[in-house]
Amino acid sequence: MPLPDVPILYLIASRGHGEKLPAVAKAVRQIAPPSKLTLLVQLRDKEATARQVYETAAAWAQTLKPLEVPLLLNERVDIALASGVAGAHLSKESFSIADARSLLPK
Repeated sequence: MPLPDVPILYLIASRGHGEKLPAVAKAVRQIAPPSKLTLLVQLRDKEATARQVYETAAAWAQTLKPLEVPLLLNERVDIALASGVAGAHLSKESFSIADARSLLPK
């Protein structure tokens, strides 16, 4: 995902932050539109089941899309693809980027 040449604010949140996330994203967008600040949100919840991550991702994506805020999922390329979010964050302990890309549609 190419990023614009503006500052980036990268928020990492778990499912427990879901109620506050829309208000935080809206407040940031009121101060700084996408042309002035790139806002990214990463859903990171290692204790959640796949279903919980999927349901949270789908709900958060609906909230964040109108604000032009991409949502990334921690380590879950499969759920990122299924839920239609912007992408996945892969750590050095995860599988390779090449393997992740092989899951993407051509």
